[in-house]
Amino acid sequence: MSIMMAGFNVEDIDKIVNIHLRSNPDVLKVTIDLITDIMTDFVIPFDFNFSRCECKLDHHCWKD
Repeated sequence: MSIMMAGFNVEDIDKIVNIHLRSNPDVLKVTIDLITDIMTDFVIPFDFNFSRCECKLDHHCWKD
């Protein structure tokens, strides 16, 4: 399985991977490859509605 994530810094992505993937006993292996530059525009739609956030990283989310 592959999962593509986007973040403003590597530390945010690392926290998400550690808390939601590496801590899961059903996950056997996690490998991270970083893309730091792209040749063409790549648009990823985001829903920044943090009022619905129920994850363990809620205290790291931006608040208005």
